[in-house]
Amino acid sequence: MSSGPLLARFYRSVVALALLAGMLAALAVFVAPAVLGVVSLGQRPSYQSDARAIQRAVDAYRQNPTDPRRPFPTFSGSTLPEQAVPPLEPRSGPYLDFQLLVGPPPLLSEPPRSAGVLNATGVYTGSYNWYLDSRGKVASLPEEGDAYP
Repeated sequence: MSSGPLLARFYRSVVALALLAGMLAALAVFVAPAVLGVVSLGQRPSYQSDARAIQRAVDAYRQNPTDPRRPFPTFSGSTLPEQAVPPLEPRSGPYLDFQLLVGPPPLLSEPPRSAGVLNATGVYTGSYNWYLDSRGKVASLPEEGDAYP
């Protein structure tokens, strides 16, 4: 009896097991971080970075020595902060108008990628609709860490 066919079958089994182990390892590389929440760890620093940059731009926009009552860079153009939770209407109320906040530093070089559809109809596709709360501070719908229903 020759060991050739038996040895060939053994090698095919080893190769099949190695391929299976490789596929499982590749799957684990993508699935494990998502299951363990590693991917979402980057969302908080990104959100906080956007919020800080937007707040700096809002503050810089309002600091105009020739016009101390310069309006907020919102669609309402109010000089006073508005209600705490804005309506869900695009381009209205206290939602930030990023076209007013884009310019030379310390303004924004471009609108944040996180800006949502309520910041300008049909232009932004991000997850957060940025607005100014009743204290004139940058906030968003949904809030940090929340998700849309």
